[in-house]
Amino acid sequence: MNRIIEININEILADERGCSEMINHACCRSEALQVTGVCSNQSAIFVILESRPVDCPRLFYRLAPLSSPDKDEIAAAISSRYYSGFSTLGSFAVENQLWGLFARTSAEQ
Repeated sequence: MNRIIEININEILADERGCSEMINHACCRSEALQVTGVCSNQSAIFVILESRPVDCPRLFYRLAPLSSPDKDEIAAAISSRYYSGFSTLGSFAVENQLWGLFARTSAEQ
């Protein structure tokens, strides 16, 4: 199964936690899904969901600011998130800042 969730970037800026919960809710509804990618244009992100294999743990997703567009800051921010238990699934630009979609196996965020 394939599902795409479109989220307006202005909605993310207004309520990043609520938009994160929308993704989490979509992943645990009737069929177990997981995020497999993120695409974006100037006004929205598109979160791609696919069926989650039975043996894969459930992940919890979080939209959050990542860093400035500076390449050294991007790498440092991704590493910092990794050591805090988050995998970086993708990013999108909002003005002069990068935002990311992150995942972890624990619901604590």
